Amino acid sequence: LEAVSQAVAAGNPNFEVKIVPVGLVFTHREKFRSDLCMRYCEPITVSAASMQDDSFAAAKQVTDQLSQAMEQVTINAPIWEITRMGITATRLHQPVDSKLTLGQYLTLLRGWVEVLKKDYESNPAAEVASLKAALKAYQDLL
Repeated sequence: LEAVSQAVAAGNPNFEVKIVPVGLVFTHREKFRSDLCMRYCEPITVSAASMQDDSFAAAKQVTDQLSQAMEQVTINAPIWEITRMGITATRLHQPVDSKLTLGQYLTLLRGWVEVLKKDYESNPAAEVASLKAALKAYQDLL
């Protein structure tokens, strides 16, 4: 925001900055050299037109756009148990004798985490609750 406002003040009203959100997903967050999947989002353009008199409101708008973009390309589970069950569901969902790329695996995992966290964030749906119970029982047997 500061770069755009300085450019406008210097007489360049068409100056704009593009921010490219990048989602990083590590397969093992605790390991230094674990596999990494990077996903690039659509650029967010900050121009003089998007600048408002209130710099706080403009910063909040950019921050909200960044947050929405990052939510779409990262795995966001409120508790570890949901991620753990998502990993189990992903392993079961993967076709036998198939080799998924890291990106495909993480897309599948993200989908399962989104399904499983609905039960955690709202009133539990019977289907999701029974799925969670079955996945937990299976994982505990391993």
